[in-house]
Amino acid sequence: MNAEYRKYAPGDIPAMKALWADVFGDSREFIDGFFRLLPGAGWGVAALCGGELAAMAYVLSGISVNGNKCAYIYAVATREEFRGLGLGAGAVRKCAELAREEGCAVVCTSPADLPLYGWYGKVLGTAAAAFVSEVRLEAEGLSGPVTAAEAVSYAEYNRLRETLLSGTPHAVFSDGFAAIEEMLCRAYGGGLCKIGGGIAACYVEDGVLCVRELLCRADELRSCAAGLMARFGCASAAVRVAGRAQPLIAAAPAAALPEGFVWGLALD
Repeated sequence: MNAEYRKYAPGDIPAMKALWADVFGDSREFIDGFFRLLPGAGWGVAALCGGELAAMAYVLSGISVNGNKCAYIYAVATREEFRGLGLGAGAVRKCAELAREEGCAVVCTSPADLPLYGWYGKVLGTAAAAFVSEVRLEAEGLSGPVTAAEAVSYAEYNRLRETLLSGTPHAVFSDGFAAIEEMLCRAYGGGLCKIGGGIAACYVEDGVLCVRELLCRADELRSCAAGLMARFGCASAAVRVAGRAQPLIAAAPAAALPEGFVWGLALD
C-alpha cells in the first residue's frame, strides 16, 4: 500500500491521540500532557494512507550518548485495519532518516518485549546495547533502616542524576525527556524521588512498585527500596539494578553504548 511519511502537523494530533489511546490505553491526561511536552522534547512521524493517519512513531531528542546526539524512538503504533502492511516499520525508518539528517549519530529504542529486539534489528539495524538486572524485594522480609523518600521535580532529578553519574558512561537526558518520565511515573501512581544520597524513578503496576531507576550506594539499596515502598504504599518492589540479565536498550550502532553503560530512564 502506498503511504506518505512526514513529520506530524497540528492537524494530525487528534487522530494521533485517538490511536495512542486505542493502542497503549493511557489516560487522556497523560496523552494530552505528552503532546504538550512534545514540541520541546522531540517530534512525531505520521504515516498517511489516503490522507488519513494509519501509523505513527515519535522521536525524543535532546539526548547525548558519549558526546553524540541520540534519537530515542518511542510509541510506535499502527491502526488495526492497517496492520501487516509494513507501515509501522516505514514510520520508524522515517524517524531514523530524519533524525540522522538532524545530526543524530545514534538511534535507539527500548522494545516492549524480547521479540521486538529482533524486529527493530531488521528495521533499523539495532542490537541490544544496554542491559539491566532486576531484584524483587518484599517489604515484609526487609529489616533494618528505612530511608525516607521525597518527591523532586524532573529538573532537580536530572541535576542530581548528572552529579551521581559523573565519571560513569551514561545517557544524558534533556529536561523534556525527564519531564515525560515524571509524567509517566505519576500517571501510574509513582514519581521521581530523592532518597538518602540517591534518586529513584518508579511507578505502580498490579500492586508492585516498579523501580525503573535507583541510583544509590549498593549497601543502601534495601533501605531505599523500603522507603520507596512505604511512600507509595506497596508491599513488594521490582528494582532495576546494574547487570546483564535482560536487555533494555537497542541501539544503532550498538558500539556507541560501551560495556557497563547506564541508560536508566526508558519510558517503559
